[in-house]
Amino acid sequence: MAANTLVSVILGGMLPLILKRFKLDPALVSSPLLTMVTDMCGFFFVLSFAAAVLPKLGGM
Repeated sequence: MAANTLVSVILGGMLPLILKRFKLDPALVSSPLLTMVTDMCGFFFVLSFAAAVLPKLGGM
């Protein structure tokens, strides 16, 4: 959860600045893009954590 929060904070701060540089409206584009990337990272982090923990649980 901490890694996902860190990714969303960094991306939420940088994404509007990057979009403004490309002459796009940050208010329209950043919300769906930030939600998509945050959800993808959260899903990846959960699956990575499960893959790391599952072999350790098999020895019980």
